[in-house]
Amino acid sequence: MIRGSGSSARRVAGGRLRREGTVALETRTLHPRFGVEIGGVDVTRVDDAVFRDIVGAFNAHSLLLFRDQALTDERQIAFSCRFGPLETTLRSIATQAGILPQIANLSNVDAEDRLIPPEDRRAVYQAANQMWHTDSSFKQVPALASLLSAREVPAEGGETEFASLRVAYEELPESRQRSLEGRVAVHSFAYSRGLLDAGLLPPEHAGPRCRRSGRRWCGGIP
Repeated sequence: MIRGSGSSARRVAGGRLRREGTVALETRTLHPRFGVEIGGVDVTRVDDAVFRDIVGAFNAHSLLLFRDQALTDERQIAFSCRFGPLETTLRSIATQAGILPQIANLSNVDAEDRLIPPEDRRAVYQAANQMWHTDSSFKQVPALASLLSAREVPAEGGETEFASLRVAYEELPESRQRSLEGRVAVHSFAYSRGLLDAGLLPPEHAGPRCRRSGRRWCGGIP
């Protein structure tokens, strides 16, 4: 079970924790090009100075991992709100009663903790999350980030994988980067969900996009 909230490498690499920024934030590299694990931080008890360093690490590394966090939905929302206003999640056939609108519940069990059969439409709907995608990219105002917390995980399998579209763009030949200038990309929730189930109408947005960090990324990749 994974809880996700949106504000507008699979194994930790070896090596010592390094200190970063003005408040000695402890980080460990996850991948040579993006992603760090942040140690010694309880996200429910972060002062403004530490949070500024967390934002700096996010802008620099795209992906942050915090281990051993004791989160409820309310605590996750409180931390997520510090990055900016939260979007509300799409209500769907997989939405469970009582889940707060700022929370997306990704689970293969129902509200009574019963396993959902794989042929159930709710399971088919959730299966689309296993495809590579960028959260909220189909919306007119995409989220700045997605904050995920694993509440219940299997003994093996079920890993969440991440990719950096900023790194992907930087790795493109200059000729390919130039060819993307001025192009318009369509991220379609209707298409991705339509591969397995019904979805929504697709809005458009321009790509490649530019985050607050000033680094471009491949906005046309869903």
